[in-house]
Amino acid sequence: MRQWLVVALVAVVASAGARDARAQQLEPPTNPEDSARYRIGPIWLTPTVEVHNVGVDTNVFNDSSGPKQDFVASFGPAVELWTRFGKSRLNLRSTLQYDYFKTYSEERAFGTVNDGRYEVLLDRFTPFLEGSYDNTTRRASVEIDARARYETDAIRGGTDVRLSSRTALRFKAERGHVRYDEGQTFEGNDLAHALNREDTAFSGAVREALTPLTTLVVAGERRDYRFDFSHDRDTDSFRIVPGFEFKPGALISGRASLGYVWFSTLDNDLPDFQGVVSNVEVTYAARATRVQVHVLRDPNYSYELEEPYYILTDAGVQVTERVTAHWDLVGRAARQWLNYQQLVSSGLSSREDHGWHLGIGTGWWVGTAMRVGVDADYVTRDSPVPFRSYSGWRVGGNLTYGPQNQ
Repeated sequence: MRQWLVVALVAVVASAGARDARAQQLEPPTNPEDSARYRIGPIWLTPTVEVHNVGVDTNVFNDSSGPKQDFVASFGPAVELWTRFGKSRLNLRSTLQYDYFKTYSEERAFGTVNDGRYEVLLDRFTPFLEGSYDNTTRRASVEIDARARYETDAIRGGTDVRLSSRTALRFKAERGHVRYDEGQTFEGNDLAHALNREDTAFSGAVREALTPLTTLVVAGERRDYRFDFSHDRDTDSFRIVPGFEFKPGALISGRASLGYVWFSTLDNDLPDFQGVVSNVEVTYAARATRVQVHVLRDPNYSYELEEPYYILTDAGVQVTERVTAHWDLVGRAARQWLNYQQLVSSGLSSREDHGWHLGIGTGWWVGTAMRVGVDADYVTRDSPVPFRSYSGWRVGGNLTYGPQNQ
């Protein structure tokens, strides 16, 4: 039943986006570096600084009983830069963040997120090479409450092939890894043993420009998951996903896709999954109002040994209203469903966890690049498993300096 709710939500968002995008007159920059904030010789760059979650977390460890309170903060710089070498272009993005806890100092940690793309801009072909590397101590998913140190890396290569002024093909190959440090555990389970793996993927897509701002994309992907230790989780998956991409800077921006996945496990003790998947992240901006919507549905691997994966459905909305030239109000709500898949031999009954994220906030703009805000968020999870339910408030301030959607 829920997958049809996802279908309906995605269809409404995509159709509304397609209709509104046709009416938009705002042309985005031809080259991405045109949106950069500064230029130093051959380098275009946009630096940002974020200080957020400065305040009180009433349940630092997401405990079901005896929640622990602490003063917390996260802050760090980020930069995105572009440069050209003849007909080629290099784009790099890097973020550094420090998470601070006053009382529970063992939770303090640095993290970095980095990715880049190098492309050669030929007449009909655009070969590209992409890479990413993250090293962080975070809650890796909505189900893992421990802040664990882990790394992810990926390298991707492919090419765009322009068949006409409106039609293009994209071919891409990818290999990536997920690696948890030794000794990282949660609920008695070794996260490295459960989740360390290598992913290999091959994909192709047809891209049709419907308008200067809207592109129809029909993509297919074959992805293989191979685990370092938990080989009963090894899976071959194939998906077909049509969707729309809406260029930034217009009334509708972002992407909305809805498709079908065949998630075929290699161990007979672990059931397969076939069903609807979606990935929607769109923003509608008009006058003083900005509405952000996300709808995500996809299989995710679990730390649970006898429930190796779950189907995550995550849907939410955030509305920002610009009350004056300097002051805005924000409201947000999100709902998550985690439908676990059990090993046949486990004898476990079906399980579904639920989560809520509700929040309000306000911000004061200093010029067009700096925003100072205060937010209050209530988060909760309900689970049939003992000691897995929790609730808590996170109240704090934030400061962002750099280009932002207004």
